[in-house]
Amino acid sequence: MNFRKEFTLPEGRVVISPLTVPLIEQTADLLASSFVTAVAALAPYGAYVRRNIGRYLTEHQALPPKAVVLVAVLQPQEAAAAEGEGQGEAPPLLTAAEQEPLSGGPPASPTPAPPCALPRVIGTAELSFNPVTRSSQPFLDAPQKCAYMCNMAVLPAYRRKGVASNLLDAAEDVAAGIMQESEMYLHLRFVDADAAKLYERSGFAPKAEHFPGVFLFGIQRMKLMLKPLSASR
Repeated sequence: MNFRKEFTLPEGRVVISPLTVPLIEQTADLLASSFVTAVAALAPYGAYVRRNIGRYLTEHQALPPKAVVLVAVLQPQEAAAAEGEGQGEAPPLLTAAEQEPLSGGPPASPTPAPPCALPRVIGTAELSFNPVTRSSQPFLDAPQKCAYMCNMAVLPAYRRKGVASNLLDAAEDVAAGIMQESEMYLHLRFVDADAAKLYERSGFAPKAEHFPGVFLFGIQRMKLMLKPLSASR
């Protein structure tokens, strides 16, 4: 899939494109860290979780158009500068709104990050276009035929800098512009307040939600979020 979206951070240029084999290891590390942090009970099984995610990404990287894994890759600063000189044009800057923290306060100060010597995966998001490429959510499944956001994660040092909003925007471009979908769905846990602000600000609204007693079945209570997509993307 020939898709590419670029934006800039204080640390350098970021390219969003479909996952390729050389970046699977970094992407697996990012997702494993995110899952283990979100579910503390998984910490003792971190290595096991990491292996399973690596296998999962290896399989899903080859699944377009049934599923598309996007990665946001921070480019080496030297290479990015050389490309900019060759093109004679700087990549677009993030707007102030895109740099605002999820709390809605003033723009966050850049978090110091190590210089980028090699391409580095700083964020990822996966889209599913076929129910066989996503997990079922008991009592709250998305429609079988739809664009569905499976997961999204950003390295801590690059959060609240517009990476998540750019990944989400790229996912919508793929869903509407390439796959011709008119809607995008995702599941949102009730406890994810920061993620809720991001998705609501991007135009997602609750379509349905788990009933209050769903925890009796060992299920975390979630909302099914929906956003209409513009065919002009």
